[in-house]
Amino acid sequence: MQNLGGGIKYLSQQDELPLSVNAGFMVTALPGLALAFEVKRLVYDKETVFSAGAEYAMLRGNNLGLALRGGYGLTGQAADNDKSGLCVGAGVTALGAQLDYAVSPETGMGSIQRITLKKKF
Repeated sequence: MQNLGGGIKYLSQQDELPLSVNAGFMVTALPGLALAFEVKRLVYDKETVFSAGAEYAMLRGNNLGLALRGGYGLTGQAADNDKSGLCVGAGVTALGAQLDYAVSPETGMGSIQRITLKKKF
């Protein structure tokens, strides 16, 4: 469950958080190849999103790694809407940090690019 709460208030306007209920699983099909499946229910939008993806770890070491990722998300009953489509990305792990890059379809503005830097302390 994501975004369970009372909502967001700004001045006199209050909006609900985008509540969703998610379930999924991941299996390691081959060494270095992981397959993932997820179902997400957007409660207030009354939409269901189905997603499937794969990650291939090309390089794995103690402190160094490289992975390629791809997936497909399907919103609703048909694949002809703006939220459905192919997502691709890559990740690099080095020096105890992880850098991820992804491109995915989004409504209204075309594709969205995401860059994430993770470091555990």
